[in-house]
Amino acid sequence: MAWETPVSKDLKPPVGGFKLLFVYLALAIESSFCILPRETLLVTAGYKTATQLFNRMHLCIFRAPMSFFDATPSGRILNRASTNQSAVDLNIPNQVGAFAFPMIHLLGIIVVMSQVAWQVFIVFIPMIALCLWYQVILVFFAALASDSTSAP
Repeated sequence: MAWETPVSKDLKPPVGGFKLLFVYLALAIESSFCILPRETLLVTAGYKTATQLFNRMHLCIFRAPMSFFDATPSGRILNRASTNQSAVDLNIPNQVGAFAFPMIHLLGIIVVMSQVAWQVFIVFIPMIALCLWYQVILVFFAALASDSTSAP
């Protein structure tokens, strides 16, 4: 937008308003064409995961012995099945998308930045090491905390 407004009244802007608007419109359309396959992939993965859980769950229910149905009310079975199915349908694809796509975006930014300035790796490589070290320490302390709370 800074190119559209000239420094003074006498100067003509290097880029016209129509051209600038056209570039923004083209970027928005290209962005939507990139988002479409991403969301299609996410929905397809979620659908296949939910279908696989549904089929396996019903197979286990159909193969259960009669004593299972004598001891467990059918309402509890249906409630548990619908709760699990709902979690797989809604939460898992959203969580995968919330994790995977920002990571891909970050890697893309780093690749583009490293093409312009290779010094990005001077910051990026130690940050990866620091993040991995933090995750190891976090897992260690989480295990330590669960051991201390479960001890008598």
